[in-house]
Amino acid sequence: VNVGDRWKNLVQITKKHTKDHMLIFNDLHFLMSSLGSKDEDTTRQLVESMQELSKSPGEKQQHSLIKHLGAPLCQALIEYNGGNYDKAVDLIYPIRYQILKIGGSDAQRDLFNQVLIQAAINSDSTHHQNLAR
Repeated sequence: VNVGDRWKNLVQITKKHTKDHMLIFNDLHFLMSSLGSKDEDTTRQLVESMQELSKSPGEKQQHSLIKHLGAPLCQALIEYNGGNYDKAVDLIYPIRYQILKIGGSDAQRDLFNQVLIQAAINSDSTHHQNLAR
């Protein structure tokens, strides 16, 4: 769905939460708004702050999930956005059954299944294309 310039309006709201890291689910959606609006600075800040947090996550379960779920999903969205569909599949496919740990509803998390399927369809790899069936 083409949302046009509405990404720019949305990123103005989400960018102030770039370093909140309450739920990985939220972080990923904030990332989508920065990617959609082509706000490279906000994208970089979000990814860097998540990487930093993954080094010493403390006791919060969501923070401990950044390394194995949050970071790969962030990178997959960045790769998908850049047209690197093979890489997006390689990042999402191995963790597809663990995505439920990031929070959000089944319907909300389905977005990541849709990204995986579309990346597989658009991939140059026949193996990836077969995964989309």
